[in-house]
Amino acid sequence: MSRLSLPVLRMPSRLHPRASFRVLSLFQGSFAEYVQKEINLMNSEVTTGYILAAVFVAAGITFLLRLLPFGLKKALAGSELLDALSHWIPLGAVALLAIYAVAKINYSSFTTAAPYLAGLVVTVGAHLWRKNMVLSMVAGTVTCVVLANWVF
Repeated sequence: MSRLSLPVLRMPSRLHPRASFRVLSLFQGSFAEYVQKEINLMNSEVTTGYILAAVFVAAGITFLLRLLPFGLKKALAGSELLDALSHWIPLGAVALLAIYAVAKINYSSFTTAAPYLAGLVVTVGAHLWRKNMVLSMVAGTVTCVVLANWVF
């Protein structure tokens, strides 16, 4: 069994004069020659046909990507995995958003942390009280904004 051997260059590191790292060389010649070829290619004249082709390719890919969910819906109809994902993804998205928001709070002073923590408490309390996600998010957001802008 033969191994695939690709050309590798050793490039000096800018961090330390004696350090170096391996770079996969997929082109012939020096790096300067490669960069010069790319510059020449970028400076070549762009024609109307080239622009139209790029627009049609982008539009075709966008159309196919927007059409794909409808085909997948028919193929995955009655799937237990899709049913489970439809129940867990909204909860996971809200949980990740909450974790991200709580992690970004500046806990160094009371005046910066209090509005956000009060909004978090109101959000959790409203959700436990009414079990309505929209109501709890609106109540928590209003609490946080009012406290942050007019109280602290």
